[in-house]
Amino acid sequence: PISPSRIQQLLKLSLGSPQHPFHGFLSAGQTKIWGLRPVRSRLLSKCDDASVLEFRRWLIQRVELGHIVRQELVSMVPVVCLEVEKGQRVLDLCSAPGSKTGQILEALHHRGDGNVLDGVLVANEMDVSRASMLVHKMKSMYSPVFACVCHAAQELPDSIGHFDRILADVPCTGDGTLRKNLPLWQRWSPTFAHAIHSTQLAIAIRGAQLLTPTPGSRLVYSTCSPQPGRKRSRARSASLSFCQCAQRRSSFVLCP
Repeated sequence: PISPSRIQQLLKLSLGSPQHPFHGFLSAGQTKIWGLRPVRSRLLSKCDDASVLEFRRWLIQRVELGHIVRQELVSMVPVVCLEVEKGQRVLDLCSAPGSKTGQILEALHHRGDGNVLDGVLVANEMDVSRASMLVHKMKSMYSPVFACVCHAAQELPDSIGHFDRILADVPCTGDGTLRKNLPLWQRWSPTFAHAIHSTQLAIAIRGAQLLTPTPGSRLVYSTCSPQPGRKRSRARSASLSFCQCAQRRSSFVLCP
């Protein structure tokens, strides 16, 4: 294994910069989220630099073992807004590929007392093959409070029960990734963007129905769409009250 000081040394050598490569972003209870300064192209490109290769090998190994989860910062925000607490029943309506699911599970683990874990996380994924990959990914966390089911999110049966926290990271058009996925422009259109509205709305409504009917229960709805008007239309259509995450967390800054 490489020590933290050696990791910092390797990054500084590979980046040619005296800056500390790590910086903290968010904190949810004891769960710490750390980021690397922009080094993606340097780490993923073909490079013969020994320091870069050594760090890359270490990073890939830790990801495969489940010690590190590589996730885009904006993808972490919905779970932070969920504010999972000890003993809660949590439902992830659209789980795969599982980065947010793992984030929720980690939050539940950190809120246990010693070796006693309380609460439960039910991860739902409609596609069986994607659900299988999700379970494989979660195995590295060795969690006794994780369960996976396969249903269309908008058709989850009443027998699944009610939940204190529900994440609805719904299927979307992908227009939020246009900035980094240029080929998507070739098949994206306004018609394609609006066609998925009914599915998103149905998932939001079903999620609201599965909330525990007590004060403090919370449904966090998220998409990768940069258009806030689209999210508000879902909330209005489902007769849900709409609350910006930035209103609940003063550390969040909204961009126009």
